[in-house]
Amino acid sequence: MAYRRLNVSRTACPYRFGIAALLISIVFTWNRSQAEGFRGSGLDTFRYGGDFRLREEMSDNLPYGSRTDRYNYIRLRTRLWGEIDLAPNITGRVRLVNEFRSYLDPDTASWTDAETSSFPDEMVIDNLYLDFKSLWESKLDVRIGRQDLQYGNGRLIQDATALDGSRTAYSDAVKVTWKGFKNTTVDFLAMYNSPSNNMAINSQERNLLDNGATDRGAGIYIKNRSFRECPLEVYYLYKQEESSTTAAKTNSSGAFNPPKYSWQVLDEARRTVVTPESDINTIGFRIMPFLSRECSGNAEVAYQFGTCGENSIGALGADLTITYVVLNMRGLMPAATAGLCYLSGDDPSTGKNEGWTPLWSRWPQYNEMFVYMTVLPSRWSNLMMPYIKLSCNVAKEVLITATIADLSAPADEADKSGNGSRRGMLYELRTDFTLARNMARKNDKLAGHVLAEVLTPGNYYNSDGSALFVRWELSYAF
Repeated sequence: MAYRRLNVSRTACPYRFGIAALLISIVFTWNRSQAEGFRGSGLDTFRYGGDFRLREEMSDNLPYGSRTDRYNYIRLRTRLWGEIDLAPNITGRVRLVNEFRSYLDPDTASWTDAETSSFPDEMVIDNLYLDFKSLWESKLDVRIGRQDLQYGNGRLIQDATALDGSRTAYSDAVKVTWKGFKNTTVDFLAMYNSPSNNMAINSQERNLLDNGATDRGAGIYIKNRSFRECPLEVYYLYKQEESSTTAAKTNSSGAFNPPKYSWQVLDEARRTVVTPESDINTIGFRIMPFLSRECSGNAEVAYQFGTCGENSIGALGADLTITYVVLNMRGLMPAATAGLCYLSGDDPSTGKNEGWTPLWSRWPQYNEMFVYMTVLPSRWSNLMMPYIKLSCNVAKEVLITATIADLSAPADEADKSGNGSRRGMLYELRTDFTLARNMARKNDKLAGHVLAEVLTPGNYYNSDGSALFVRWELSYAF
């Protein structure tokens, strides 16, 4: 591996990096006597921890969107965090993360992009925030800074840094929580996400968002528990995505290929395809009924509207499940879930953009393989997926889950490689296990999982043979 000079990101904002350095300094140099003073008042002043995750991921014959027909790599992610109580109701937290990969297939000699992920790669700050708790007669909480956000099942807010996989999932955000209503919390959100991490050491100038486009957004998310048998969540979210360009491709005769989507524009003079700025409004609700002691459900429906350049937006998404758990079976807890995912796709014959946009949730929501089968990584859209999932605790610390799903495309989008709407049948088998607890310190855990997915592709793809994805993981958290 070539030696890479240690450097700070050239895109770093000095004031942000200064704030990061100051907070790290506060966390790791806090005076012991001050800490003892806080302990005397009942506060656990300083806390720290971390996790180490080792994975190997392998895939073969993915029908579409993969970097290569076959790949196999090992990835190691390390995270260390510390937090400190600066006052009885003010806490500061910082977390550092590094992840590097070692490619077994393809060979890095023939695929230079793999070198950008090799050791030591970047050290980035993926959490850096201040928490203000129980303000205004304990009715108000405020969190300011770089933080992980997750709501509901993560269908709209889960991972705002799509292109670095599961290495980070942060947003630069402000979250204000109002708890002044009975059985109700109201979250006000404001987010700004840059395509590069401006707090990176040994920066690789890695793009975290599609085509280097910045996004920003805001919203309100309300959770109500007035009816214990049917909790309710409602929300309104706004996201603005800046315009972006990609290189235009030519066909065998040298002419430019038309853009894949109706709202994109071909600029022949600049030899680029332009995706215009988008303003996306999303309104939706989620209910989680408890139908009986054994049976529960989940129903989330959302509608999107707004503009994409000169075109209007109109998209629909739905996530529906019902789960039945067999109780009193000596801890086995066998469960069966029937679900349906529906995400509208774009109709290329109209000027309207009907394709679902997953906002800040570009992560493996339902399965891993679909992440690699889209033009934009993990862009959940144009999907109809009924599925059945069975799970059982075969031992005290071992859970086995089997899933079968039927995938199809509701719309005849231009980005498909085949001539039909059948994406195929997906089969998944996963085992989650815990190997040990409380080894080196209280509440630490050594755990892992093994995952295998097989897809028999349909006529949406121009592909022969089944696709395979396999992953194993060991993780230690303390």
